[in-house]
Amino acid sequence: MAALAAKPKEFPVYISLHPTIEGWIAGTTKALSPENVPQIDVAGSLQPGIHSQTNNTDTSWTKFGAYSSNPQWSSRPSHYWYNTPQSLQLQMQAMETSLLDQEASNWEIQDPDLMPTVKDWNLCYRYLTKGGTLPYPQSISHDAESFMLNFFSLPPVYRKHLRFAIVMININAVSGQPVIAMQFLKSGIAMIKQMKLHIDPDDSPWLFHLNLSERQKEDRRRAFWTWFSIFNLLQVVCNHDAYLIDDVIECDKMHPPSQVYDPYPIFTPTPTRQAECRVLQFMVKIKKWFAVPPSNIQTLITDQHTSEYSAKVYSIQGSAPLEVVLHTQRLDAINQNEETAFINKIISSGDERVVSMNMAFETAQSVIHRPILFVTSLKSHHPLLLSPILRHPISNAITKCVEAALRVSTLSELSKTLRKLKLELTPVNYSIESFLSVLWLFWFVTCKMDPAWWEFTETRILDAVGLRMRLEDMAQSVRNLENGPAGGGYFTPILACMNSMLREIDHVHEFGRVSTNDGVREIELGMRTVSIGGVDDIQESQATEPYVLLGLLGLEVAGGIRFKGRSEDSWRLFWKLNA
Repeated sequence: MAALAAKPKEFPVYISLHPTIEGWIAGTTKALSPENVPQIDVAGSLQPGIHSQTNNTDTSWTKFGAYSSNPQWSSRPSHYWYNTPQSLQLQMQAMETSLLDQEASNWEIQDPDLMPTVKDWNLCYRYLTKGGTLPYPQSISHDAESFMLNFFSLPPVYRKHLRFAIVMININAVSGQPVIAMQFLKSGIAMIKQMKLHIDPDDSPWLFHLNLSERQKEDRRRAFWTWFSIFNLLQVVCNHDAYLIDDVIECDKMHPPSQVYDPYPIFTPTPTRQAECRVLQFMVKIKKWFAVPPSNIQTLITDQHTSEYSAKVYSIQGSAPLEVVLHTQRLDAINQNEETAFINKIISSGDERVVSMNMAFETAQSVIHRPILFVTSLKSHHPLLLSPILRHPISNAITKCVEAALRVSTLSELSKTLRKLKLELTPVNYSIESFLSVLWLFWFVTCKMDPAWWEFTETRILDAVGLRMRLEDMAQSVRNLENGPAGGGYFTPILACMNSMLREIDHVHEFGRVSTNDGVREIELGMRTVSIGGVDDIQESQATEPYVLLGLLGLEVAGGIRFKGRSEDSWRLFWKLNA
């Protein structure tokens, strides 16, 4: 494909800065672009091998710059931005494209409702430039510039449905209608297999005759990775048997997303995508593993899957590009040099999910060991009553869960600095799971775990007051989502559980472990779903379990608040029989 660079116009082009929904869908309220983000000066004492995007002679930087450990994200000179097409240029090129040059089997007149208009084009342009904050159309999921250039000649099914159906899936996924999104995603499995979209175009002989350009190959990769990411994200939280898919599609045959320059960067960078998808897919496997409790406590404690799955998560974490890995020396704090380096990594990567991906790694480790940690609340399993063979896996579970929770809380602390720099990222769905996992851990060790177990683990929570403040910030993030456009009831049961946990934690700190139920008993938290086209009435709706990763695994908060679900009932009976 010929390069699309053009000389800048000699007259100014004004772009209306209308609000856009893409930032909300992708999990951010502000675009990471050179126009609105300052580059942070990196301190000189950073770890070897980490290089700054700035130097003493050139303070400019490019959104698409990165570190040498990932060549496909290599930086380009800043003058590439000046070769990008402006709004008027792009619109003129799209308008002047001759329809006679387009292949068509017939020339039947289209339905007027399906014919593209200039208003449609302008709407899509604003959407794909994030309200004018990007210099040209760009997307994480497809070749946005090519889409806009060929907008008026594309088939209606492609223009109105194939590309933007993924937008509707995203909207339903984050706005309280995950069941609707799963219906679309489930139907897409057959399409993915039929088109063999999960196999990289470089390894697809049936595509060789098309002589696809690198740009077209990457467009195909992006379509797969976007679908795969959303699919696994919803599988992580979905608890409905009809939508927990066993016939999954693997991603090992698809190359990771990379950047294509023609001559400027064509796609939104997403160096986290492959590792993010792999850890989400593995979390689905963990979820299915714990759907049914084991036969007895000893089987739970000695299950070899625990160590195998933990090693697998570490392997996935190690496969992530170094430029998007955030690892602190201390569990519960981040020093100034680390904070500076992390912010530069986020800016330089151009990826909106760096923090969320790193949280997901820690959350996966936590959920693997969570059921074993629950054993510490059983009087029948006091540490002095157990043999070293049984005591070691339990103390190891305490260590893994506490370390993971502290690291997530430390990463969440980055949001304060990001707010100061106007770089705050709205948490995506699995970030909420990470927050809930931290709050659950602190609630459990404070209100449920036998304190005698602390003598058998080296990890400690040294700053309980500081951690309590971080927990409040996490809960507030969920409150903001619930009260915002992504609300609609999706986060209500999660938020109710988080608020009850915080109240019980505060009660224990003030009065000790005495019985409390906040004046209520036997409250079951669930969700109410309505079918498409149905009546939004409580009589017409179905009560279902909340959309969470593992839930409470049968435990109750504040003396009577619990999650709805068959798996919850099974685990509740399991703990009762083994108490």
